[in-house]
Amino acid sequence: MAESRRTSDDINAIHDEVFGSGYDKKRLLDEAISKYISGRKTLAMMDELIVKREKLQEEKKELLEERERIIISECEMNLMVMHKLWMI
Repeated sequence: MAESRRTSDDINAIHDEVFGSGYDKKRLLDEAISKYISGRKTLAMMDELIVKREKLQEEKKELLEERERIIISECEMNLMVMHKLWMI
């Protein structure tokens, strides 16, 4: 059986196909750089959204606690009024 080996001509043909000209190299580099920048921007946006979500969750927690205090205060006030009415 003959051994299947690539010759330098085969490799050069592949290289020429992939990198046929300096323009193709530049285009590939431009695409790679563009994808890298896009990925970095996406990560930055995700980080900003995570920070915003955490801030909103904390704000929601504080508002729910305030709501609970108000409801308890109103209930206590109603109980005091009812207690006074019973005393009359």
